[in-house]
Amino acid sequence: MEIGNLSTAAGQRVFKEFKDLLNLRLPLEPVSDLAEVRRSLHAEFPHAAAVTEVILGELVGRPYVALRPTLLVGPPGCGKTTYALRLATLLNLPSQIYGCGGVADAAFAGTARRWSTGGPSSPASLMRDYRHASPAVILDEVDKAGTAKVNGSLLDALLSMLEPRTARCWRDPYLEAPVNLAHVIWFATANGLDDVPVALRDRFLALSFPKPRSEHLASLAGRILESLTIERGLDRRWALPLDGVEFAALEAAWQGGSLRRLTRLVGTVLATRERPHVYH
Repeated sequence: MEIGNLSTAAGQRVFKEFKDLLNLRLPLEPVSDLAEVRRSLHAEFPHAAAVTEVILGELVGRPYVALRPTLLVGPPGCGKTTYALRLATLLNLPSQIYGCGGVADAAFAGTARRWSTGGPSSPASLMRDYRHASPAVILDEVDKAGTAKVNGSLLDALLSMLEPRTARCWRDPYLEAPVNLAHVIWFATANGLDDVPVALRDRFLALSFPKPRSEHLASLAGRILESLTIERGLDRRWALPLDGVEFAALEAAWQGGSLRRLTRLVGTVLATRERPHVYH
């Protein structure tokens, strides 16, 4: 990593931020135990087994994690973003979710140091913060990104970051020097392909991410119950398996579809468990 115009005051400020990375060869991430990653993903996202097989298939035989930019396309609430984040965690990759909904400008790609809001691009920030060459960037709802170009365009910036030829020497406006983004792992989510510009779509491997079905209820509800128990700081005994009455209630209320709705329903079950029982 380099820094341009070091003779200026702004250049010296940037130098202090990034000096530990100058001339440093950032590490790549060795491929994890793929069998274990597969088991975890199949257990947590049983409805996305086909997606898991395609993505993990790209890692077979590789010494380091390297994936084509991957676009997960599916209905709202089916778990696309959560899946991408969990996959990054299982592959031991530092990650960041970037919400694209309504974002039109190119702030994601960094801002020139001459502005008070100057800052590095999101990928360069991740590489600096984690000292890692291949962080995972998760572009959430890329189909909802704005298209105005008053302050630059997010979509235009992504095109140059995703193109292998330009990614190797992508110029960060804050560093005023090239940064190697060739090893960054890119995930994106969209509810459909119609609103994803063709030029951007062509740079991604687009995979259909299905919504969960009723046959996945037992596996999903158990995982959600355990997760909510930890999230709320409750005793693990609250995460006891669903009893027959609780499961029947969930089964009647959820026949598949949104995981957000299922999470709310499981939360209701948990809240009922927390309530003291009154006997007459």
